[in-house]
Amino acid sequence: MITMCFDKVVGLFVESLLPRSSAENKLLEVVFTVTATEHGGQWRRIGRLGMFLFHRPGNYTKVLWRTSNNSMKRPDDFREWPVVACHDSAWSSDGISLSLIDLQREMCAELGTDPEECGFAADFDVTFAPRVVEIKDYQYDSNKRTFFIDW
Repeated sequence: MITMCFDKVVGLFVESLLPRSSAENKLLEVVFTVTATEHGGQWRRIGRLGMFLFHRPGNYTKVLWRTSNNSMKRPDDFREWPVVACHDSAWSSDGISLSLIDLQREMCAELGTDPEECGFAADFDVTFAPRVVEIKDYQYDSNKRTFFIDW
């Protein structure tokens, strides 16, 4: 399990950098590296790039989430984004925390170890600081919970 409150740290970024009722064409990007380490005899480690986007044109916050095995990928490399949360208050726990817990389980399973026996760390990507970006346009399919971005 993640011992620090990563969702609260990222939530503070969102609250300060992208306040409620921000412009329709603004998103906050938060990119970080994630590692899972098997603590058994082999000490194997795997990594992922995690990417969150946040959209707050009204009272609700949309949390968009993707991962990549390629550390060179960036949010604007993807047009289609799954929406993992769209809430007025529970977006941080439902969107950020649950996404990271699911990723931890997936990565530990890939290593063939139980999450309790697997080290898991999420660190901000030093080459890609959280930032607010302006997009050209977007479409949101609420039935499929998918956000399409025209960068």
